[in-house]
Amino acid sequence: MSTIATPGLDANDTSRPELPKRAGPNREMALLLLCGGTRLEPDRLDQIRTLVGEGVNWDYLVDLAARHGMTPLLVHHLAALRSKDVPPLILGQLRTAFGHNTRRNLFLAGELLQIVAAAEARGIPVIAYKGPTLALMAFGHLGLRTFDDLDILVRPTDLIPMTAVLESRGYMPEFPINSSRGPAYARFESVLVFHKRDPDSMVELHWRLTPNYFTFPHDPGRVWEELAQVPLAGRSILTLSPEVTLLFLTVHGAKHHWNSLRWVCDLACLLENGGPWDWDRILRRSDEERCRRTLFIGLLLATELTGTRLPPEIVQKSRVDSTANRLATVIRDRFLHFPERPESQFDRLRFLLRCRDRLRDQLRSSLEFAVRPNEGDLHSLSLPARLAPLYYLIRPGRLLGRYGMTLFRRPDADKPGSRSDPGARIPPWTS
Repeated sequence: MSTIATPGLDANDTSRPELPKRAGPNREMALLLLCGGTRLEPDRLDQIRTLVGEGVNWDYLVDLAARHGMTPLLVHHLAALRSKDVPPLILGQLRTAFGHNTRRNLFLAGELLQIVAAAEARGIPVIAYKGPTLALMAFGHLGLRTFDDLDILVRPTDLIPMTAVLESRGYMPEFPINSSRGPAYARFESVLVFHKRDPDSMVELHWRLTPNYFTFPHDPGRVWEELAQVPLAGRSILTLSPEVTLLFLTVHGAKHHWNSLRWVCDLACLLENGGPWDWDRILRRSDEERCRRTLFIGLLLATELTGTRLPPEIVQKSRVDSTANRLATVIRDRFLHFPERPESQFDRLRFLLRCRDRLRDQLRSSLEFAVRPNEGDLHSLSLPARLAPLYYLIRPGRLLGRYGMTLFRRPDADKPGSRSDPGARIPPWTS
């Protein structure tokens, strides 16, 4: 087990290359991408100064940063710019948002410490990931990352005891895990969401890192042998090792079609501050977990969008996978040229399947989507535990009823702007 030192924010570090010249027609997105890391070397500062001097739609930039979870990094670098071209009102607005985010993150970090202490008192080991631990591991500062909840991983056997811990602290689960449907939920799902109203906070309790349709890691118990520690308020919190975190972030981004720039920046900042990296070991692990393509897509996005520097041989290996390059290009161009365009759930599913390394993995994921029940199926009909296998029959029927008509839609009907565009109204496949 390793202890992760909190990285510093050295504005004079010149370890990252210049952002690619082709930044697309969206000036505000180009500026946001230049702010995609914790460190800002002089040449990137000059590029930001040039963009700001040429004129920026500040209201749009503030809105874009908020929607992509980039406000903290944006204000961090604009403040360092010390440019008269940044309106004081805008800078003040961003600083207010930064302060609010920092206070919220400190509150959630305090909640995490208390939850971990309560779990340890009952002999329940927990792993905290994303949230405060990733903020410290990748950004070096709780205020530089945005997060809305706490993610906690427990062993499947500790799901019910950990539920009791959270309920004792005022958190209520979204699904009645202690009901007759609880065993089926634990079997089919991987996370249970808890809410607390006063003060408002949310915890996602996981017993697997990813859903069954995109399993990572294939041996869930393996992550418990590869832990690291992050210092937080005078104590150490268990988290995923940097290597596992790196792979997980690429899988997590692919699962969500990389639809938020925040996830690219999470990866970029981890690459920047979480090393040194044993790339031979990382590549071997990605092969073992059959997630090399998702790794390459994430690395390509980090290098092409935020200018993250990687060893040349790793960049070359990433470019050899033509499918990874095509998928990364789709995501990159969406950020650079079409940040407002909605995307359909079928596009997301197709992207996810193409991320899989092997045809058999694509077929397996398709089958998981089609027949494995989820929370929505369990809510649609309450069955006793002995009849839980019948949910496998309910799932295809619900999918056909919800999406069947879209199979007969004209090929041009899903284009953005068309009246039948489902991008903003089709609920997620996993709902």
